[in-house]
Amino acid sequence: MRQASKWTLIGLLIWALASWGLAPTARSQLSLSAVIQETARQLDLALQQSLLASSAPTLENVQALSHQLLNLLEGQSGPDYDPRYPIAGDQLGLIEYASQIETSLQDARYQHRFDVTVDNIMVDFKLALARTQQVLQLTALGDTREKLNETTAFLSAAKGRADDVPPLGGILFLAAQIAQP
Repeated sequence: MRQASKWTLIGLLIWALASWGLAPTARSQLSLSAVIQETARQLDLALQQSLLASSAPTLENVQALSHQLLNLLEGQSGPDYDPRYPIAGDQLGLIEYASQIETSLQDARYQHRFDVTVDNIMVDFKLALARTQQVLQLTALGDTREKLNETTAFLSAAKGRADDVPPLGGILFLAAQIAQP
């Protein structure tokens, strides 16, 4: 019982810290660079949640943390969003953030330079979501580890590095490229 309350406390702490994020009404006025930065912040939360879930001591903890991860990926408008599992993020969802980035990059000045990068990020988010949904269907703790490791790998790929080679980069690559004049 003591372990369960520890994991609940950790999840609530992450949620409280991240709740200081941007309000939904402010998001519509963000620049492309700010949307990318907020996506990177939300992605860091999702990676933390995935790692917490993969090391949780019980199936119940894994499933609760995985529900929160699913909510981070889908956001409130997602078909599997479950309000019983408060999330650390701003409730927009990583998939929606990627859609906003994709729309913003349609601007002529970017001349489709980042289309493949954004497509890869979106695919990684959707694969992470699919693995998280699979975790929620599992009934044995040991079976969840592999799927959560795959989830973490897809989220890590979506994050990428600032010095990645196009079109292989992730969010950090986009942040570095968009910040350049």
